[in-house]
Amino acid sequence: MAALPYIVGAFAITPLAVWFGLWLFAFPGIKSGFDVPLMLSLLAVSIPLVLTFFIVNLAFISNSMAQRDEFGLPAWLPARLLLKAQPVLAVLTGVAMAAYLPLAGEPAIAATIPLGLSLLIAYASHRIIRQGRAGRPRAADTTPADQATSAPIPAARRPLRQGLTDTGLRVAYAIPLFGWLLRDAVEGDASARGFFALNMAAVWGIAVGFVGIELVFVTALMLTPVVFVTFIAMTRG
Repeated sequence: MAALPYIVGAFAITPLAVWFGLWLFAFPGIKSGFDVPLMLSLLAVSIPLVLTFFIVNLAFISNSMAQRDEFGLPAWLPARLLLKAQPVLAVLTGVAMAAYLPLAGEPAIAATIPLGLSLLIAYASHRIIRQGRAGRPRAADTTPADQATSAPIPAARRPLRQGLTDTGLRVAYAIPLFGWLLRDAVEGDASARGFFALNMAAVWGIAVGFVGIELVFVTALMLTPVVFVTFIAMTRG
């Protein structure tokens, strides 16, 4: 059961991987950016960061399904081992790209760029792993003020608007995959909300790639009422 989210995630990105492989090896013509050694090295160095982001996001769902701490390390052993390997993979990729650039005719100073970036990515991955080992903060670690602030409001005292909001959230939570991510964003910490925003941006970007530039115009039109409501809310204080 813990492996299911990773299997679904891998299946979801299969069309993108196939399209990228065809674009890279089957379609003729110059590949913009891939003919520049520095850009190619930066792309290679970013792969461990993408893998870390991919594993950590799916770990929220996998750990919840396995009844484990959703903020902890991945419950599925292969994902946990792969996540722990990302700092080392980032450093090795940076060293390899630093050695590749002089051989590709780039100046020696250019080799410091992918190497420095790989060290930053390795440090970020290490911090994510360390936070995963710590898991969710225990209730004893919260202050009485925090507990008083987060105390549930009795149902009889909740206004109608709050009740409608709770109902809408329960309906949204019932949506497979999206609902799980939304629950993490609403009930999790700031990093969960950041991951949710990045996920939605990635989904929107992939949709634009498949549908076309028209989706950008449609999105802008759909956001027009949201902007007006925001302005009205701001003027009301």
